Amino acid sequence: MGCINVFVRSLMKKSITSVFFIVLLIGCGSEQGAVSKAKEEISYHMIDPSSVQFRNLVSYSGGVVCGEFNAKNRMGAYVGYQEFIYYGKRFPRPEVQGNFSTSFSETDVLVFCRDEVTR
Repeated sequence: MGCINVFVRSLMKKSITSVFFIVLLIGCGSEQGAVSKAKEEISYHMIDPSSVQFRNLVSYSGGVVCGEFNAKNRMGAYVGYQEFIYYGKRFPRPEVQGNFSTSFSETDVLVFCRDEVTR
């Protein structure tokens, strides 16, 4: 009987650990999903979508992504990195094209580009 109890406890510990890691992986996947969506959305609205460069991308709760992108102009030259906020589907912004903005207030940065997103 003692061996069975030890086996059951061991199995329960492994199950709890497995569930914990699955939850962590799902969380990472959703962050990566938000970053991918932001890249796709921003690239879609550029003249040369395949040439868009990204850096300093950070994903926040609600699918918000803050970072910088560099895109080519009509002459084929890069224009320099611009900061952006991608608001995700949870915070639709009718006044911005494609649910992202390169012109935003300091308040937007404080509200959307931090870990504790306030509503």
